Amino acid sequence: MATHQLIIFVLIVTLCLVVPTILLVLCIVFRFRAEGIHRQHRQTSSGGTTESAAESGTGTGLDEFTIQSYTKIVIGENRRLVPACKNESSCPICLAEYLAGEIAKCMPECQHCFHLDCVDRWLKINTTCPVCRKSLLFSKLHNDNLVPNL
Repeated sequence: MATHQLIIFVLIVTLCLVVPTILLVLCIVFRFRAEGIHRQHRQTSSGGTTESAAESGTGTGLDEFTIQSYTKIVIGENRRLVPACKNESSCPICLAEYLAGEIAKCMPECQHCFHLDCVDRWLKINTTCPVCRKSLLFSKLHNDNLVPNL
């Protein structure tokens, strides 16, 4: 009788360990499959076709000439950017507020603005806007003028 109870006890303990482990493994497998499907769906729905790594912003960024061609803005005493820029009070990359005298750079396609150093580092390794992820690969070149902000 004692061996029968021992067998039942071992069986219950084994089931309590094996079943949750199997469920955990299945959850992990389904999660990775779902992420792959969602990633593929986002890529095809954003542009109609699956994008390559360079087009999606992963891998090599923009060339130095293109990065330097984007419009630069000197932040004025009122610390506001020109009306064309979509974000006016802080840099979305470092989250710091713009200070008077700092230089911001605006993306030509979407008009999002960033601290010069923040966005230059971003664009060296990415080809998209840090905020809206719009591709900057085929954007029009802009003058390298400093535009004072009054």
